[in-house]
Amino acid sequence: MAMPNVMLVSDRLDVQQAFACAVAECGLSLVLAASPYEAESVLRRSPIAMVFCSDEMPKDTIEELIDQEWRPNAKVPVIVFSRLDDWERYLKFLRAGAFDYVLYPPGGREFQRVVRQALIHSDAGKRAQAATAA
Repeated sequence: MAMPNVMLVSDRLDVQQAFACAVAECGLSLVLAASPYEAESVLRRSPIAMVFCSDEMPKDTIEELIDQEWRPNAKVPVIVFSRLDDWERYLKFLRAGAFDYVLYPPGGREFQRVVRQALIHSDAGKRAQAATAA
């Protein structure tokens, strides 16, 4: 069985390319959504293990992705990425319900740790682990 997909919500080509490389290094595949509307549409119909979104997105948009009120039985971990190494921003997003906060560009051991933890907590990740174990 294929590993679960990771979604990136971004319309920026440089960000998409950076995440494609980092996610591939983790052995996962990337699904792109250019907008939060597109992300919601994909999340409604596809098994996604986690979502990455930029802290540059409007606050209410990030909160909608985190809340996922339209998806009450299968929340997907949302990880906010930022170009700023700012402890207060980190705490702000965690308080809002984000699963974690990573620095851009993605990659390295810290990124891989966050991805592994999100897989453990996501429904899609649990299903993939169960299928692999069977």
